[in-house]
Amino acid sequence: MASPEALEQVAFEAAEDAHADGALLAEFRIAPLLFEAHGVPGEAVIEALLAGLKRSKLHSGLIVCGMRHLPPEETQRAARLALRYQGKLGNPGHAGHQHPCGVVGFDLAGAEFGHPPAEHEAAITLVRDAGMALTLHAGEADAAERVLQAARLGATRIGHGVRLADALSDPARRHLVDEAIALDVHLEVCPTSNVHTGAAASIATHPITALWRAGLSLSYHTDNRLMSCITHSGEAAELLRHTPLKRADLLAMAATVGVTRAVQIGCDLPSARWTVGAIDTHPALVGGVALHPNEAPRLAERGQLADAMAEIASLATHPRIRTIGETGLDYFRTGDDGRAVQHESFRWHIDLAKRRAGR
Repeated sequence: MASPEALEQVAFEAAEDAHADGALLAEFRIAPLLFEAHGVPGEAVIEALLAGLKRSKLHSGLIVCGMRHLPPEETQRAARLALRYQGKLGNPGHAGHQHPCGVVGFDLAGAEFGHPPAEHEAAITLVRDAGMALTLHAGEADAAERVLQAARLGATRIGHGVRLADALSDPARRHLVDEAIALDVHLEVCPTSNVHTGAAASIATHPITALWRAGLSLSYHTDNRLMSCITHSGEAAELLRHTPLKRADLLAMAATVGVTRAVQIGCDLPSARWTVGAIDTHPALVGGVALHPNEAPRLAERGQLADAMAEIASLATHPRIRTIGETGLDYFRTGDDGRAVQHESFRWHIDLAKRRAGR
């Protein structure tokens, strides 16, 4: 990445990967001053990254990181650089939908232990007083108290914050959790990354469930898609597989950060039934129901395709089912007989969509 051209391409590919995972809006973090050692000025880094993000269909912005192990003068330089590009050169969105772009926030990253947020209060004050959003890493490699220190300095979002769980079972420190709730600070929790860094022993024992049930505002994130080899949707699947959290919990997490509308897609009978139940329970949800192209041949082999189509048609009458999908043609796992069934199923789904649209 040590050239403007490479930085632009990496930013573009990162945004496209997130878009392919279903993201509608994303923020990407970078410490631009780290590239000065490779001969790329911080300004050139930000301009290249924003140019790459602008090439993608995804609505996106950039968060500039100051590295907390460096002297305060260096994080102040990073803060001034962030402010120089605040709201500039980013992706304004497509189809007339506008969203704040360019540099949208400031963060402290790097080695947390031994470098508390207050060490860089001057940089934090610069961006806070200029109205830039603050999301500071805290409470991953250091104690719960660092989360509150970051929040008191103006951070509305905290990267990780999982050490707050230590205060849940400690009566002398429970006030830290209560204060975090009162301040409405939001935790950006990254379970898989926490396992990889040793902040948690496993997904199953990760404190995200305890923190959520304690009433903290939080959501789940990847932290680092590349190094941890994960996606946001994959992180959700891991939480549902290994923790007591349910889909309703994940939806409620989204609601706490202002997600006012989401689409839940059912691509087989169990998930289509769940979709209809979910949109009855969660006002923010609309849905889609269908039979995935690979599901149709399996149902046909069991003589169940006609009944399944009839149930999908019935579920599609729900007033908040807005789409017939996921369906189509997918020959990757099917032979010639399966292709014929897929064609029949796809034509039926198109006719169902037309009927639902009154055409």
